[in-house]
Amino acid sequence: MADLCGVAQPTVWRWLHGGGIDARYVMKIVSATNGKIKAAEIRPDLAQLLSAHSPAA
Repeated sequence: MADLCGVAQPTVWRWLHGGGIDARYVMKIVSATNGKIKAAEIRPDLAQLLSAHSPAA
């Protein structure tokens, strides 16, 4: 995962142990897991922000 995201392995360890994941890595993680992990699972706050700024359908 670290190689796929372009970070050091200790960074992934911090993510897994509550360190928080920077938004710039979210889509890399989604891609690396072939969508098995969803962006909203990683950063629910981002999904809320995007939906709040989306035009009404």
